[in-house]
Amino acid sequence: MQTVPERPETLYRTLSDEFGLGASAYSVEELNAWRTAGQRASSAMQARDWEQADRLAAVFVNLRPDWPRGYELRRCAMTRLGRPSAEVSEMLRQGIERCAGSRNSDRLEDALAHLQSERLQHADDVITEDDAGAKSVKLERPKFKSKVKGLKLLAHELGLVESGQLVDITHSGSSAIWLSTESALLEDDSKALVYRPMGDMECHHLLTSGTLPDTQPYQTIVEGKEGRIYAEKYLRGHKSVDSSPTTVVEFAAPRGLVQHLFAMQSKNEDGAISHGLGDKGGRGLPLFNASLQSGETTFRIVLVKRFAKRATGAFGAGRRRC
Repeated sequence: MQTVPERPETLYRTLSDEFGLGASAYSVEELNAWRTAGQRASSAMQARDWEQADRLAAVFVNLRPDWPRGYELRRCAMTRLGRPSAEVSEMLRQGIERCAGSRNSDRLEDALAHLQSERLQHADDVITEDDAGAKSVKLERPKFKSKVKGLKLLAHELGLVESGQLVDITHSGSSAIWLSTESALLEDDSKALVYRPMGDMECHHLLTSGTLPDTQPYQTIVEGKEGRIYAEKYLRGHKSVDSSPTTVVEFAAPRGLVQHLFAMQSKNEDGAISHGLGDKGGRGLPLFNASLQSGETTFRIVLVKRFAKRATGAFGAGRRRC
């Protein structure tokens, strides 16, 4: 009986090096199709095409069901689409079962626990019937209802939360409305994520003109996961500044630009490294704005703290609404 020779060990190492642990269970053709689907799904997320992102993320998961990041990508897309909490939870449970023992599978368990604990409000399924009698499912998102008496969101904030792009994470008894979303998942290393806390006047300028104003002397941007943590400190009361920050904005910028800006000037900031776009920093604002205007750099709001007029101090008490 003729035996089939085993695949060389070097091939196993090559696939794992290029496609991650566990890749040897798949053919090169399957892995290439899987990677392409993931890249296209991430691109759709960047373009805020949530329907396309969810469809491609589902393909990404089906091509390699033991890869936890695929389920993370799909969770982001489903959340932005306002899919029912039960549907997202079931998808995560499947991912936990299929990825048992895989690296980073604990992230799926954390995501499921967070989803259940927050009891997120999602769309209700409504059965509708067209002229031909065909039935379909229509998603009706509930209107936002503030958990803080007498406090309202700004128009753009209301639009983001009602469209599912931000989630209300306000806890019971809070004096402020909190809206949040996950950080973007980048498809490759050509882009880098940087974060900036800002007040309402600066945010309004960004939303209406697509660029940052030259009104801030330092104008901090901070990179990566540590950067977001640092930026959020200004809203969470761990750091203070006279511009009364209400919003953290995430920018997806060309990595080459970010590296150039941080080479011009940077400094350590509580576990993160910052660059100052303003005149008292590295003066990189013209370069950053040019990238925004060209479309190479995109942005989105990832955290909002909306507090009342009577609130002041780092945690809200006596400060003016901004």
